[in-house]
Amino acid sequence: MLLPWAVLTFALNVNPSIGSILAVALAAAMPLGQFGEPLPFPVILRGVPTIQMIHGNLLEPALMGRSLNLSRFEVILSLTAWAGL
Repeated sequence: MLLPWAVLTFALNVNPSIGSILAVALAAAMPLGQFGEPLPFPVILRGVPTIQMIHGNLLEPALMGRSLNLSRFEVILSLTAWAGL
């Protein structure tokens, strides 16, 4: 059951502006239908974006910098410059 959600999340995150928001909304809405109680909804709604932010802003630049032999600052500066274009 997780593989279709993972593929859908990957496909939606290709467009990081709208796709990430839609992927989080779908992931947060799934427990409402599955469990029938509203408690998991806010937990997932807050947890998934937090994980995405940690991954995109800390983990990914560190791993890219290590594999490319660059500092984290250079990687973040590069990502910022290319995102601006």
